[in-house]
Amino acid sequence: MAEAGIAQIEMPLSLHPVFPAKSALRFPDNGRGTSDLQAWEFPALSLRSHLLLFSDVIAPEGDDARARDLLLLSHLLVAAGAPTLMLERIPLDPAARQRFLSRFYPELPERSVAEAVTIAAASFPETPFLVIGFAGMDARESRRFARQRFREDSRAGVRAFQRKAWREAVAAFERTLVDITYLREDEKFSRQVLPRILPILYSGLVEALANLHEDTRAIFHQERYIALLEAQGDRGTAARERESLALLYARQGRYDKALAALEAAYRYVQKEGSTAQQVDLLARMAEIHERDGHYRRALEMLEAGKALAQEAGLLPLAAAQAEDIGRIYNLRLSAYTLAERAYREALHFYEQLDDPQKEALLHLKLSLTRQRVGDYTGAAAEIARARALAPGIEEIALKADLYEANLAWYEARYSRAEHLQRRVIERARRLGKRRIEIQALNLEGLIARRLGDPQRALEAHGAALALAEQLDDPIEMAASLNNLGVIHREGGRFTEALQAFRRALEIDEALHDRLGQAYDQRNIGVTDLRRGRLNEARRALETAIAISREVNDVYNLVNALYALGIVLERSGDLGAATAAYTETLEITRNAYLPEFQWRALYALGKLDRQGGNRNRAFSRFREAIGIVERLRAQVEGEAARSGFLEDKLSLYEEMVSLLLEKGDVAAALHYAERARSRNFIDILGRRTLDLEDETATARLREAHRLESEIEALSAALARTISEEERAALAAERSRAEAAYAALIETIEAEDRELSDLLSVEPVSLEELRAHLPPSTALVAYLVTPGAVVIWTLVEGELDVVRVAVSREEVTALVVEFQQNLQRIGPVTEASEALYRILVAPVAERISGSPTLCLVPHGILHNLSFAALATGGRYLIEDHAIFVVPSATVYTLLSQRPPPPRIERILGVGNPDLGDPAFDLPFAQKEVLNLRRPFPTAEVFVREGATETLVKRRAPGHELIHLACHGFFDPRNPLDSKLKLRPDDANDGDLTAREIFGLDLGASLVTLSACRSGISKITRGDEIIGFTRAFLYAGTRSMLVSLWRVNDVTTAILVKHLYRNLGRFDKAESLRRAQLAVKAYHPHPTYWAPFILVGLP
Repeated sequence: MAEAGIAQIEMPLSLHPVFPAKSALRFPDNGRGTSDLQAWEFPALSLRSHLLLFSDVIAPEGDDARARDLLLLSHLLVAAGAPTLMLERIPLDPAARQRFLSRFYPELPERSVAEAVTIAAASFPETPFLVIGFAGMDARESRRFARQRFREDSRAGVRAFQRKAWREAVAAFERTLVDITYLREDEKFSRQVLPRILPILYSGLVEALANLHEDTRAIFHQERYIALLEAQGDRGTAARERESLALLYARQGRYDKALAALEAAYRYVQKEGSTAQQVDLLARMAEIHERDGHYRRALEMLEAGKALAQEAGLLPLAAAQAEDIGRIYNLRLSAYTLAERAYREALHFYEQLDDPQKEALLHLKLSLTRQRVGDYTGAAAEIARARALAPGIEEIALKADLYEANLAWYEARYSRAEHLQRRVIERARRLGKRRIEIQALNLEGLIARRLGDPQRALEAHGAALALAEQLDDPIEMAASLNNLGVIHREGGRFTEALQAFRRALEIDEALHDRLGQAYDQRNIGVTDLRRGRLNEARRALETAIAISREVNDVYNLVNALYALGIVLERSGDLGAATAAYTETLEITRNAYLPEFQWRALYALGKLDRQGGNRNRAFSRFREAIGIVERLRAQVEGEAARSGFLEDKLSLYEEMVSLLLEKGDVAAALHYAERARSRNFIDILGRRTLDLEDETATARLREAHRLESEIEALSAALARTISEEERAALAAERSRAEAAYAALIETIEAEDRELSDLLSVEPVSLEELRAHLPPSTALVAYLVTPGAVVIWTLVEGELDVVRVAVSREEVTALVVEFQQNLQRIGPVTEASEALYRILVAPVAERISGSPTLCLVPHGILHNLSFAALATGGRYLIEDHAIFVVPSATVYTLLSQRPPPPRIERILGVGNPDLGDPAFDLPFAQKEVLNLRRPFPTAEVFVREGATETLVKRRAPGHELIHLACHGFFDPRNPLDSKLKLRPDDANDGDLTAREIFGLDLGASLVTLSACRSGISKITRGDEIIGFTRAFLYAGTRSMLVSLWRVNDVTTAILVKHLYRNLGRFDKAESLRRAQLAVKAYHPHPTYWAPFILVGLP
């Protein structure tokens, strides 16, 4: 009201019966009642209105002082700055009031207020409105006054605009427009001043309103300006202004209106404009279609613009259109092959233009498409090309670091990702690239989340949000809020998660970003699902599904549909749940989304099993596992593949349970093996290949490349609707399939070893029987949520038992047992409880087997089975024990050629680390004592115990003994290290990652280091640490410790172990050494920490 030229007030003006100054305007108060603006407050309003019109005046019954009170009120309002008031003096019904006002307002531009009231009241018995204050001016007086005000108001608007005082600018510009209405009949003014001032006035007014987010008013003025331009015959300017109008409509989500404005502009430009203008308008129409979720239509616009630009030789424009085509395929349609094709076309244009900076940016985008199809090597190569093209451009180096950090995160190379991410933040701050800093902070949060550090993740995402708020960047704000919400949800802080997701939703609603709204609603729905609010979850997910269908966001659609299926299943509506899962499956088959395809199959299989249809459940589980293993084969990077099965193990557990129900014990073991250490099995198989054979290595890489290419082409084919594109993609896929088939045929004919490597299958029961000696019993475990499954293979006979116990109970017992062992506390109760669960059910079966080959699962990898007891008798007293990650790993290790008799021994211990606190005098004695059983042993201690020596001398020795400090890194297990003396060549930290690169042929490696056997066990049952590294490097067996060892008893145990090696195998030698220590130190802390991993 303070800024309006004319204000019609329809809120009641209530006259006080006693004190006129307490008369009040009554405003609604957010639906909770009313709030009053009393008359005595009027003078403080600082009104700029020319006319205030009150259409609802309430007077007390029988009030004879109405006129007096109105006069007092008028004085107060005039003091507030309003020279003229109109008050309804007799009550009018709404129809009569509208009739009066519709006659009154059109008269105002040419008449005074009093004259306009008189004309409008002609059809009424008496004048319904009272005019108080200045009666107004006639046309001539108005023009004279407007001329005086025009210069002052227009200059005030420009000054306010320059200060970014938007609201003040709007008020001044709108007053100027009012001034102009009185000056149009001035021919000189209209001819000389108006053409110059109107563009400035309207553009400034519209921009100021847009900055105030008052888009409706901005649209009103923009449309008036366009109409004025059309009336003046200036169609060129009108066309340009329609582009601005389209942007305003788009901000309101009124995409049909935005497109109509752009199409009108395009029609003009087609006739009168340049090719560049046509291309620009097509790109703008594509942007609106994209915002509206009509991606195919957007692509059509961009393709048309690219064709026009090419035909006209406008290569920069053609490149920009191709780049946008690639972006939509990449980010909106997940059609990475099509995205890559478009990006490479844009790259070709930039190469012709000799624009290395643009070329570099395209290579970075190409790295993303390579990354999305699992070609991490190709992604890294694209980043390297970007760096090489623009070596002196800091912005390219900065973005290349960001892309490489993101790639390292995808590959689970977290140390590298963290290093690069920190460097990006440092550089971005120095260069003032705040948005890149936001992205790097969000990446830091994602890395921390993967590494199990939720507090650091919250801090990083919170910092990203604060910076986005500082920059007023709503898109980055919404992204950071969603990241924060996910961290809160994973931590069980559902209230905080919902606050973050709902705030993101508010931002996306303000942006009219339907894609973002669908994503936010899905996050809200999943959060409600996690906290058990099924009705709320269903509403949010159904909203997400509806929006996703509307904008054709297939990925979010299947994600929300799958979550809805879970909600319906938990609500007991199995029919509706089946329908949701089935639709998810159908869409994922058609759109080629294997990640959700296997999940839908798994969910439907569980419902089938629940309904008694075991055969169909088996078929669904088998298909789901096939998809999972095909996806895993495409993942590059040892660490990434190791973690791949973490969230998929329940699928294998469900299959095992189903097969046990069907009585198929061997098949159940087969699928349990398929879930165990799959990546380790693959890399062990690869270790059997002669890595010096360049032909075999090249063939292996080409096979993996063709597999990834076929998968990517299949995905692209499923997502395209253009018949021309489909034909081209189908031809490409056929070519790739033919090349793959030909390569496999060649490999099978010429390289049987490589052929086996391409598909390292879990060991069959027949193979296991062939490799397992009659004296050895295999005991394999699977810890499921509700039971421990124990297979035994004794003298060729396979059997299975299921022990009803929860995974949580087993985990709690193992943790308690380990803790008491480490602090030399009471262990009998936990030891016997674990024996009852893990050994007693099969004790009779294995009683005749001198040696046990144990295949642990999950938490059991960190359990010393030797220390399990019943009736005071430990398992180690009756059986020699060795451990393997899986039965398949056992057979792969057994296929290695047996080493010669142990003759070459290397001992390294007590390295001089420059700090007496790290000295290990007993470890030094332990190493020096190697010469007693092995007189020719090579031993190195103190200054001689260097990392360089170990790397150079370890190959070629049958027994390697390392007695030094060991540090396990749970966040980055491959960065776990053995501490040796540094020198000029190496830093002294022999990491698990470096051990992978050694070529060992040792029969036994002993790590007499603190907790050297502790490894990270992923939910996919992958063991990542020293054990895995040494076995991969060629070692047949490892002796490692599970907890901090005692120097004295360790020295005794090692002495007895090596003395026994000449007469017994390693497992029996360890058993006898443990019993020798136990005779003098009965507590298991002293004799049970060491386990033998590998072959006996």
